Amino acid sequence: LVFLDQPWRRFVLGLSVVKQQMRVHFYDRSGCSISPPFDIHSNPHTLVAILTAVMFGPRQCVGFDPIVNVWLILPLQVSRRKVIYNSTCANVPDSVPEELEDRRGTVVYHARRLGQMYIIKDHWVENPSQEKRMMDLVKGIPSVPTLIDHWEVEIFPSVVDTTSRYRSEKSLPFMKGKRTHVRAVMSPCGRPLTKFRSKRELVTGIRDILVGKCGL
Repeated sequence: LVFLDQPWRRFVLGLSVVKQQMRVHFYDRSGCSISPPFDIHSNPHTLVAILTAVMFGPRQCVGFDPIVNVWLILPLQVSRRKVIYNSTCANVPDSVPEELEDRRGTVVYHARRLGQMYIIKDHWVENPSQEKRMMDLVKGIPSVPTLIDHWEVEIFPSVVDTTSRYRSEKSLPFMKGKRTHVRAVMSPCGRPLTKFRSKRELVTGIRDILVGKCGL
């Protein structure tokens, strides 16, 4: 549920207590990991350390993306969310994103820089270079967006954000997939086909799709 409402989260932490036993639950784009239980009465220092990290630690400690800042406007509705993408590449001060949910946590942001509209695709993939190779192959084909930039997200300097870095070596063979956090910038950007404003615009959009398909 947290990923559905906050798709920019890198992972989600949860705590469960049964009688005197506490567990830490970790959810990301490769599945779930659960810690062994510990007794909160016989291990008070561990309990305090966990609560302190969750309540007072930096936002990265609870899975927030450090370069995505989000402001919500009332009423709290997904369709009313505004996203600000803070980076040297793009800034979205007044744009509502079109968000796509899947197992890879794909989120698509509309970005504007120097009057030019872009698409910023944020997602988690097992093969981080596959999309770039594909976009390079279709470069220049009519009706196909141009890849402006593509990079692996670094959560710290020279440290790529991957799902495997949050797991021990013993648990790596049991992962559903080792995924890397990747972003891509593309242009031009348009509205979804379902947002057509006239029949002519709808037919023109379908025509352009067929032209691009023939070019492939």
